[in-house]
Amino acid sequence: MKFQIEYLDIVIIRSCQLKCDGCCTFSHHNEINGLYEAEDYEEQLALWSKYIDPKRINIFGGEPLLHPRFINWFRLIKKYWPDQSRIWVNTNGYQIDKLFPYVNELFVDHEIKLCLAVTKHTQDEPYGSLVDSNFNKLLDLIKTGLYNKTGIAHRWDRVFDWESQFKKFFTLVDPMNPDIFSHGFASFCEQFDDNFVPHYQGYGSTLKPWHSYDDTKGLYQNHEVCHIKNYVQFYKGNLYKCPPRAVLNQTLNTFSLHDDKDWSDYYNKYEPLEPTTDTNKIKTWLDNQKNPEKTCNMCGFMHSHEYHLKTQHFPKKMFKLKVS
Repeated sequence: MKFQIEYLDIVIIRSCQLKCDGCCTFSHHNEINGLYEAEDYEEQLALWSKYIDPKRINIFGGEPLLHPRFINWFRLIKKYWPDQSRIWVNTNGYQIDKLFPYVNELFVDHEIKLCLAVTKHTQDEPYGSLVDSNFNKLLDLIKTGLYNKTGIAHRWDRVFDWESQFKKFFTLVDPMNPDIFSHGFASFCEQFDDNFVPHYQGYGSTLKPWHSYDDTKGLYQNHEVCHIKNYVQFYKGNLYKCPPRAVLNQTLNTFSLHDDKDWSDYYNKYEPLEPTTDTNKIKTWLDNQKNPEKTCNMCGFMHSHEYHLKTQHFPKKMFKLKVS
């Protein structure tokens, strides 16, 4: 029996080169780092693929394109979810050039293709221009690769019906069949000109949840307006409710906050879904995942009108990738 979910995020790395205060995976901290190898989690992916049917799979981080063996994760996901026509990667765009050597495998030669969800966080140079140029070069490489394979000069079109004030969508189409979107998708979000939601208060050793764990009001109000509540996380083999929940315990351990009075219940009382073949247990957990839970009190969505700011996010100073 398979259970359909909206989104499955597969976390392959904690490291990121940006400092986005309030990052939903705490990756703006220099102390948060490390990556995970695909082959170490093949057994768990194989099991979950028998029970979980995502409408969309996202390769997630941190910054996933910082992973030096990103391609191995793509291959493994493709192996166990062969019915997914598209696998997405959520990236800040600075490492798009890492995909250039794999253009044909990722975007041209096979039915399952990688799709980009790029979030540009700053216009500061040289980073603003780097993201733009890498994105445009990749689109050109995909188009060229498809022409070399098919002899058809495809073009990238904007999908205006899907767009918002800050996000643009692109699809690669055959000019003879412009209504058929089958070859590639990309989205490009200009986050630096949009409002940013901090998912917790403080930084490092001063991290605090927005509300107490047992707050009966906040969890419902937060959940009602939460924009990531449908994103189930695969993290180190287990399934978690949402991006900040998946990596919370590791983050609290990093800053020795697991016994902090404001965090201890968050740390101890949430239960991820560990690998299991018990379909009743899987169903119960997934049903609960759709609903408000006490762990939702961590975030501050209910106050979003008070603290939403437009802000640019800059690269960390002296960033260095560490392998866990």
